[in-house]
Order: sequence, then C-alpha cells, then structure tokens
Amino acid sequence: MKEIGFFGNAEKQAKRSEHEYLNAYGETVKWQLVSVLHAFELDDDEWENGTELYSRFIHAKREDDVKHIIARYYPEAVEE
Repeated sequence: MKEIGFFGNAEKQAKRSEHEYLNAYGETVKWQLVSVLHAFELDDDEWENGTELYSRFIHAKREDDVKHIIARYYPEAVEE
C-alpha cells in the first residue's frame, strides 16, 4: 500500500533527525522520535518527501517515563 510506504519513510526521516545538544543554560536538549501516535491521509496537494507537516515539542525531565508522558499529553492514544 502506498500509505505504508509514506509512513515508513516519515518514520525513518524522523529517526535520522534525532540529536541532542546543550542549550545556553547547560541543559541537555534531546530530539527523539518516541512514538507515532497519529497518522492521517492528506490528499489535497502533492508533498515532497521529507516535508514536515506536524510535530510537537514536549518538555520532560530525563527521568520521566515515556508511557506517562504520552498518557498526560495524548490520553486518547493510551491503550487500556
């Protein structure tokens, strides 16, 4: 299926973009794909490969558990 190819490409691109650095305050900032929570079909226009359509920054402490962060910000994505 065509959608699966796009989804896989997007996930690979996100993984390649992961990185971390120290900000001006000496704090570690980490960009990391943790989970894909939503996928929507967009068929209004042609999109170039690698075009970012949506992302969200979540501020969390290193010791925060990923499952708890997802439950806090995206409760609809939590499987019971």
